[in-house]
Amino acid sequence: MPSRQTKSDYHVRKVDIGDGEIWETILELHKKCFTDSSPLPNRMGVWWLCFHHDDPVGFAGMISSNQGNNNGYLYRFGVVSGHRGLGLQRKLTYVVDIVTGKQIGRAHV
Repeated sequence: MPSRQTKSDYHVRKVDIGDGEIWETILELHKKCFTDSSPLPNRMGVWWLCFHHDDPVGFAGMISSNQGNNNGYLYRFGVVSGHRGLGLQRKLTYVVDIVTGKQIGRAHV
């Protein structure tokens, strides 16, 4: 891994959790971020991966809220060490909240 990464080296992509390989990648990233301190996420909702070039280094998930129609919330997200400090959590939050939440019809995220 290069020592001087820039934000432009990263991109976020919505993924299909129905794909077993994608879901395993999310679980692996979760374990790297949280070790045993947090239960594994449930396989539901809408998920994104953050990539450093072609390598997955972060994830985010949004699920529907039962507190009202068209509401959703950020379910879980993380960025593996070595890629922290570059605003990637903010980038994931922005994509989930501002961009995608509105595109899929969530009035409040």
